[in-house]
Amino acid sequence: MNSKKRIVITGMGTKNALGGNVGQFAGALREGVCGISEIDLFDTAEFRTHKGGQIKNFNPRQSIPEIFPLKRMSRADQLAVAAALEALTDAGLYPLPETLRENTGVAIGGGSGGLLGAERFYADLLRKGMKRSKFSRLSTIFCASSADRIASSFGLSGPKTTFMTACSAGATALGYARDLILDGQADIMLAGGVEPMCRLTYAAFNALKSVDENVCRPFDKSRAGLSLGEASAILVLEPLTAALARGAKIYGEILGYGITCDSFHMTAPDEKASGAVRSMQAALKDSGLAEGDVDYINAHGTAT
Repeated sequence: MNSKKRIVITGMGTKNALGGNVGQFAGALREGVCGISEIDLFDTAEFRTHKGGQIKNFNPRQSIPEIFPLKRMSRADQLAVAAALEALTDAGLYPLPETLRENTGVAIGGGSGGLLGAERFYADLLRKGMKRSKFSRLSTIFCASSADRIASSFGLSGPKTTFMTACSAGATALGYARDLILDGQADIMLAGGVEPMCRLTYAAFNALKSVDENVCRPFDKSRAGLSLGEASAILVLEPLTAALARGAKIYGEILGYGITCDSFHMTAPDEKASGAVRSMQAALKDSGLAEGDVDYINAHGTAT
């Protein structure tokens, strides 16, 4: 691994309950806007809770040009491609030159993939029967489909990987993407995560009684669980030297990361926080920073 190479972020894209792009999202965060509202993507009448961070009024064609076919894209794929397009455009890399496509890769974290489409397929199957059901919906059920759609939409033929490490999947993808560039296996990486809402995930967390009936309050002593939501977030990563050479805007640098496992509980973190501590220690060691150099910690506020 080339320890002298520095990896920076030159593009960002997102779709989430607070905004349809990075600018809207950042503005809503600064104003303290809450993205949790009543879910209407599917029927929640039989569940204990009815709220979540749903992206309301999402129209994929408003975010994705007509040159990108939507027919074989799940909701997850659409959110991922839209965020990737924004990130590439923000980085000044859209359309991506042919000479860069061969060594540009994709690393995406996710979990439910195209399950929303699968749920609708099986509902149609039960209601309409085999002959009238759209089997094409099943082609996008896999979690890896979003990375596939990003690669095929932008003509990328570098490394392509999907991670399913639950809440840390997007962060894992970012670390892996950085490693690929450091190892010389890619020149540019599109990395991040995507997760759409679906009935199965919502039902599972309701069954575990891990969902707050109102809004997640992770640091409140009366906390009552998490709030489920959906979003996509993609970053463009490239070497600092390449970014400077083309005059790119630089948002930040990825100095290091760490990966551990609690082996404790499906939804509740270890009370001793041993896994979290070890992962942060590993990230500091990888980056060469000391604890006192850190100005901000982004907590994983499950409220469980």
